[in-house]
Amino acid sequence: RPTAAAEAAAPPKTPDPYHVTIPDGWVEAPADRPDGRSRPAARPVVWFPSAAASPDVASAALVTAFASADFTSLGSFGDATAFGENLVASMDRSFSGPGATAATLINARQEVRNGQKVYLIDYDVTRPNDGALKHCFSAVALSFNGVHNRMFTLTATVDADAGGAYGEGARAIVASFVPPPTRY
Repeated sequence: RPTAAAEAAAPPKTPDPYHVTIPDGWVEAPADRPDGRSRPAARPVVWFPSAAASPDVASAALVTAFASADFTSLGSFGDATAFGENLVASMDRSFSGPGATAATLINARQEVRNGQKVYLIDYDVTRPNDGALKHCFSAVALSFNGVHNRMFTLTATVDADAGGAYGEGARAIVASFVPPPTRY
């Protein structure tokens, strides 16, 4: 057993050592809220291209959330296609008529990264307030850190009109995502 002095000298442990590579020219959103208070612990980490007129043009967000003990693997949510179909169905309101949010699944597949299943979901969304078509690229993984099941969702979104300028960066961010290993 390490001594108290050795434990105090040890570097702090990263609670969720995931890996994401952010392209040059993309910046992380400020860590503090406009009122100066820190963001809550269960916060998304957001990146956007600094040259973009607005983060609405292109952005990427990584959200870490607790998952119930009932969900011990990503397969608990179904295969990649079922997961993607459920994700898109939860957003699609096109059945409501013109002017409603429309979402379309483009592709869903599974890869293994760092020994973990990762679902890669590509879909398009048209929002009613601006009518802009957004291309979305998501990577979803589930990992156990020895105490909690955590779900990692990394989604990069690019306005279809800016796809040429920022689409490759958005795809590269999602392609670089490696979830933390499961620890028992």
